[in-house]
Amino acid sequence: MFNLFHSKQRYGLALGSGGFKGFVHIGVIKALEELDIEITHIGGSSIGSIVGGMYSLWGNIDRVEEILLSYDKKKLLDMFKGDIGFSQGVFKGDSFIEELDKIVGNASISDCLIPFVAVSVDINTGEKVYHTSGALKDAIRASCSLPYVFKPYELNGRNLVDGGLAESVPVEATKSIGARKVLGVNIQGLPLDTEEKLNLKTLSERAYRTAIYHLSVKDSDLAEKSLLFNLESMDAIDMVDNSKKLIEIGYKKTKKMFS
Repeated sequence: MFNLFHSKQRYGLALGSGGFKGFVHIGVIKALEELDIEITHIGGSSIGSIVGGMYSLWGNIDRVEEILLSYDKKKLLDMFKGDIGFSQGVFKGDSFIEELDKIVGNASISDCLIPFVAVSVDINTGEKVYHTSGALKDAIRASCSLPYVFKPYELNGRNLVDGGLAESVPVEATKSIGARKVLGVNIQGLPLDTEEKLNLKTLSERAYRTAIYHLSVKDSDLAEKSLLFNLESMDAIDMVDNSKKLIEIGYKKTKKMFS
């Protein structure tokens, strides 16, 4: 018998940073749709801004999945091989913004079907920047400007870098645009305990990943519900090759949480 007092579950979705692990976000959204849980608002940091921005614009996770799965190793290599810069990052980011233009065109954040915010950081002042208006492609590009990998993105007189440095899981950002309850999706994890010899490079990498992990945990604590995915046993190449597996991991864990 239909329960007159049953109310549909509604959550804002805070999609965290974490590189290629972000395929997990697709699985999370697919599960939420199946469970008939309404996504009221979306916040994204770094890879979370890519998945979240595309889904917010179209409201079609199958379309997001199809496009992102098309970026295999060969396509990614072709995309970035002519984009090497080295002055402020390994890549200039020109090819990235060109790809975003192909995907979302001149869409504005105001065009999104679901209210959306992307997070970046002004590297000159250290301030968080919440992108709630303007071109969607600019917001995503800024949010994905991982230092040393991409040069900072110049926008409105600011040099912007990866949002994951300030909000690895953008719960605060998602609440700032009106979400009352937030589901945080944390795809960070502690570095694996290995016998890897420490040098300047490995020490810097492990220190960065440790700091981001602890930031992501604090961010997640601000959410009403949170999902934590520890995927550190997979390297970047594994993640590209196993993107469908990552989607399935996100799907299954989300279904389990709400079952």
